[in-house]
Amino acid sequence: MTKYNQNNENEKIKIKYQRARITGLTILLAAAFFLVACQAPAAKADKTIQTNPTTVQTNNTTKPAADKPSSDSANGNIAKIQGKVQTVTMDLSGGYQPIIVQKGIPVEFVVNAEASSINGCNEVIVIPEFKLQKGLVPGKNVIQFTPKKEGEILYTCGMNMIRSSITVVPDLSKISGNSSPSAAAPSVNAPQPSC
Repeated sequence: MTKYNQNNENEKIKIKYQRARITGLTILLAAAFFLVACQAPAAKADKTIQTNPTTVQTNNTTKPAADKPSSDSANGNIAKIQGKVQTVTMDLSGGYQPIIVQKGIPVEFVVNAEASSINGCNEVIVIPEFKLQKGLVPGKNVIQFTPKKEGEILYTCGMNMIRSSITVVPDLSKISGNSSPSAAAPSVNAPQPSC
């Protein structure tokens, strides 16, 4: 082997080593960024995005809810109808909880969030069915929508990794745990993966 061929082979090996090192560093940096984003508390301004006529309010413009809705661990948080609006409350604690609402009545979905419970994973709630995204801030966050059909509606974090559901029923009074426990609530599948 000539000296030129040997030098050329050495250069090829060096280039392969440098590429592998750059790839490894890139993967390491991406993993570190992902871990920091999931654990850093959010101290960001409200990031409400509205893409349809459904109303979304920030925590500065909502009126206080009269009563806290009931909660049944097997069924989720059940809305309470007050006048022409139903209110359902969720206390943010890492993941999201399933909620149950009634078809055809405007919903005020109240998310109470302490600064320490908001992180890079759960700081945005997305409800694709209503084309809504709500950036969460410490305090009271209100998302408003009106469900038009019965069934389950998915809601997620901005990265689609934390998921839960909105179960829309024809009559809340027939849900167990609500004012009239004459029928059982539909099953709610709400896995809580962490990112």
